[in-house]
Amino acid sequence: MAIGRDEIIAYIEKTEMLVVVHTYTIQYLTSPYRTQFDLQTFGQVGNLTLYSKSGSRIYPVEKNVKKFLAETNEMVYIMNNTLIHSIVFIGDLIQQANLSNHSPEFEFLRHLRNAMAHGNRFHFKNNEPKRAAFFNEFKLTSELDGMNKVIPDFLGTADVLDLLSFIKSQI
Repeated sequence: MAIGRDEIIAYIEKTEMLVVVHTYTIQYLTSPYRTQFDLQTFGQVGNLTLYSKSGSRIYPVEKNVKKFLAETNEMVYIMNNTLIHSIVFIGDLIQQANLSNHSPEFEFLRHLRNAMAHGNRFHFKNNEPKRAAFFNEFKLTSELDGMNKVIPDFLGTADVLDLLSFIKSQI
């Protein structure tokens, strides 16, 4: 079953929503203005039940929030995996639907998708990038080959959301 333009746009919008909610949650949990009452509120939530095909699993909310707060920097990096996965998925959907127009921005997304699929690292082969690949002030050149942590060292979260918003307006 082929996926169409509207489904891709909806997925881009859901990605933006998820990233904003994740980021807001991180900022809230790590805020110095958060009170002890706030953390106690998490304890009142109790447990979170997640369902699977083999049955449900129960996760204690307060314990996990405390672990998150103890490892905030690492957790922020791990939460980027949601964005990384979305870039790969959106890039694949655009290619499958044949919606790329090979403009510099679509070429930028194609290379960004490949970087995310290769461990968040630019991996240029065969004289890539062959076509102009840029978005806003970001330009891809072969000198970036091998760069690790493309997100967040080369592009910030808002830059990726801006790119996806632009792509959404062009498909």
